[in-house]
Amino acid sequence: MAVNSSQEKQWVAPRENGKPGLFEKKKISTRVSEKIKKTKVVASTGMKKVKEGASAGAYWMKLMYRDVEVNPVWQQKKLIEFCKANGILVVAYAALGAVGTYYGTNRVIESEVLKEIANARGKTVAQVCLRWAYEQGIGVLVKSFNKERMKQNLEIFNWSLSNEESKKIGEIPQSRACLGKDYTSANGPIKTIEELWDGEL
Repeated sequence: MAVNSSQEKQWVAPRENGKPGLFEKKKISTRVSEKIKKTKVVASTGMKKVKEGASAGAYWMKLMYRDVEVNPVWQQKKLIEFCKANGILVVAYAALGAVGTYYGTNRVIESEVLKEIANARGKTVAQVCLRWAYEQGIGVLVKSFNKERMKQNLEIFNWSLSNEESKKIGEIPQSRACLGKDYTSANGPIKTIEELWDGEL
């Protein structure tokens, strides 16, 4: 799209020391920038970058949702609280630990706390995990090719966890499954996993 030079203005995204921020630096027309103000986009970045994007002001695109690893063994409480306060929906991937993937963990499905709750309720561990996520007020991404499991995944809306059960889940030791080492490089813009996750390991 041609841009009339009389309409050009700088629309600069967060960039620190040449590292990618939420968005790239662009030169766009005033008319286009007005549309961008109203645009909502996805960002999967560290919490520091989410804060920058949420508080940057009128000329920053508003984040609509953030797709991050969330499950009972990596609960991301601070991030969820921050996103809710800023109108950003958190959507959980690896809600069951992503067993079978290169970054997955069996710590969710094999959790003794979750097994105990599931057995007492007559539910599966997966159902307990999905109900817990639902009660956090977040979206959840789950994948299954098994018809029975897909049916079970929907059977989480007619019951709820007790305060005691929620407390037990809240006390599960926390650790991230997806460290993101494949996203770092000594020759790239993000050199360490600490930098990738803003130290949130």
